[in-house]
Amino acid sequence: TALTAEEARSVAGKLCYPVLVRPSYVLGGRAMVIAYDESTLDQYMREAVDYAAPGRPILIDRFLEDATEVDVDALADKDGNVLIAGIMEHIEEAGIHSGDSSCVLPANTLSESTLATIKQYTEMLARALKVIGLMNIQYAVKDEKVYVIEVNPRASRTVPYVSKATGVPLPKIAVGLMLGRKIALGPGKIDLLRLIAIEHQHIDVVGKAPADGEAGVEIDVETVDDLAAPLHLLKHMLAGGWHDRRKAHVRPSPA
Repeated sequence: TALTAEEARSVAGKLCYPVLVRPSYVLGGRAMVIAYDESTLDQYMREAVDYAAPGRPILIDRFLEDATEVDVDALADKDGNVLIAGIMEHIEEAGIHSGDSSCVLPANTLSESTLATIKQYTEMLARALKVIGLMNIQYAVKDEKVYVIEVNPRASRTVPYVSKATGVPLPKIAVGLMLGRKIALGPGKIDLLRLIAIEHQHIDVVGKAPADGEAGVEIDVETVDDLAAPLHLLKHMLAGGWHDRRKAHVRPSPA
């Protein structure tokens, strides 16, 4: 943490560039910057006077370039039994806000050892925090090393997506656990229904004119087989206004 440019330079020097610089108590990436050098850091600190104050320092973290972000939804009961509901791999690299990124379930580029580490960390965190019900953890994986980004002892936006992909009503089970029930399946992991599930967000504008429009994020979920997965992802990207500059001749189905 830092309150002055001098303190910020000292912290960044110990962490090594690039560093992620952000104010305290903000959500959704607001006022965050990735600084690759000291001049960028100094400029940020000059402009951050409205954010930095005693008790509200500027937060500085080492930024992992080209890392893979992973979302995990899990269930835990009062006895410390933990059930991994889903391990989701983000398609975009770590650094894209989870609310704006797409992900695939199951994770398809992570090694078995990395998945085992993620499972182990999830169980340890659930028990340490004494979670009862749902929890969500975001990880970053870089060179086979697993980093914890954040832990949320609550339901996440990915819960409906994982529920559809697994056929397991996670919110219903979580309510039962919060009322004192135990995980009947025992510790372990919920299996997918032999499908690949893709979650993709796009922004819809509701209204006839831009001045009257109201922007909102819509989450699309598809459960498809492995051969159809690329086309279904492309279909949702095109529906959300994405255009491939290479003008690839791929025609998604109208379904």
